[in-house]
Amino acid sequence: MSSFMGWILPMFVVSRWWCVLFIVAINRPEIDASNEYRPYLYSAIVNITYKDPKTGELASERKDIGRYGTASRRDPEWGWVVHVRSADNKTDGCQPPVNVPSVRWVALIQRGSCKFHEKIYNAAIVRNASAVVIYNNKQEVELLTMEHKVDDVVSIFIHQADGQHIAQLVDNGTYVRMYITFGSQHSAHYPSINKTSVLFVSISFIVLMIISLAWLIFYYIQRFRYAHAKERLSKRLMHAAKKAVSKMPVRTVKHGDKVGL
Repeated sequence: MSSFMGWILPMFVVSRWWCVLFIVAINRPEIDASNEYRPYLYSAIVNITYKDPKTGELASERKDIGRYGTASRRDPEWGWVVHVRSADNKTDGCQPPVNVPSVRWVALIQRGSCKFHEKIYNAAIVRNASAVVIYNNKQEVELLTMEHKVDDVVSIFIHQADGQHIAQLVDNGTYVRMYITFGSQHSAHYPSINKTSVLFVSISFIVLMIISLAWLIFYYIQRFRYAHAKERLSKRLMHAAKKAVSKMPVRTVKHGDKVGL
């Protein structure tokens, strides 16, 4: 039992201090290293012009509402917007669209049902769209950065509301011309663990393990010395007892002898 407690006690102490150090480390202010690699996000400016179906006047909207995909070209591009439809009348772009015009065009596709790669490939490679605009199928605050491998194609992602607005115009028979230009570049803010904190915790853990190991070695040396000393004392006492017994006078008593009390 004492041996078991001898192992558990230092491990408990180290574990407790490890938890304390970890909590302290993750709450340390993060140090921004200027030379640390950080991925960049690229926004796209979308400019649409169309004849207002209510007033009949030419309308124009220009907003920084898009985000380029990972493999997208970031050159200016334009074309007449087509809300793509497949043979089964779906707008997700998972099948090559059938409503392809003979003029320069931009594919407007709804997110969902298949990967971004398939949507962009079907519209730009199979049907020769000059650009691909994919709009979200749900309300989200942050824009997605589309992961795909179709390069040499301008592909951007926009919010659901923006996509539905353009899709409604096109579906109502309004001719919409879209111009896509480069917006801005900014660093992606991904949550990361500070390297200084990790190093601090690692070194502290190693130091505590060394201290714990040294304590265990010291403990077992002391325990061995104590057990050895106890054994030596027991042997000395046994030897002294035997010696004392051997020095006691011995008398042989025969039958009939009187023994004095």
